[in-house]
Amino acid sequence: MQLFTPRVSSTSEERLRLSINEQDLAKVKRGQPWKADVTDQLTGNRYRVRGAACDAPGCRCDAIVIKQLRSSAPVAPDADAAGGAQSKWEK
Repeated sequence: MQLFTPRVSSTSEERLRLSINEQDLAKVKRGQPWKADVTDQLTGNRYRVRGAACDAPGCRCDAIVIKQLRSSAPVAPDADAAGGAQSKWEK
């Protein structure tokens, strides 16, 4: 697993700390435009991220979260028994 620290939005300096696998890391294309869906291996939370400029002129080595996606973690059995909880994540 690799540490991946995208900013939470284009206007924020706050960063997430995600542990991503090698397949997701291969989708991150530093220095060129890119967009990818990645999964935090510790929580199962999924994010759509894109490349972004850092503070250096012309450099695109940063990343920004576009949106959080539906989690890939399994649904708890008691949530289904209670009629299913509505998800706050987008499809």
